[in-house]
Amino acid sequence: MTVVYKLEIATRAQHDLAKLDRTVLKIIQARLQRLAEKADEITHLPLTGQYAGLYKLRVHGKYRIIYDLQKNRQAIIVVRVGKRSDIYRD
Repeated sequence: MTVVYKLEIATRAQHDLAKLDRTVLKIIQARLQRLAEKADEITHLPLTGQYAGLYKLRVHGKYRIIYDLQKNRQAIIVVRVGKRSDIYRD
């Protein structure tokens, strides 16, 4: 039986999503849904530095989703969403 993780979008990620083009937003939403549905099957890519303890997901080549995977709560907290060139600067 596959467990679907609950998606939670942090305030900062909500602002990031609001800035995106509608086409890119739909692609990101589909990837987030897939991540929630397949979280136990996907290889999660850990980050280092200021985002140590979090994970990244590549979307459409140049976009990234930074998230926290909380297996004990079966939740994925989306922390940031944006272009790879910008997302790691803050």
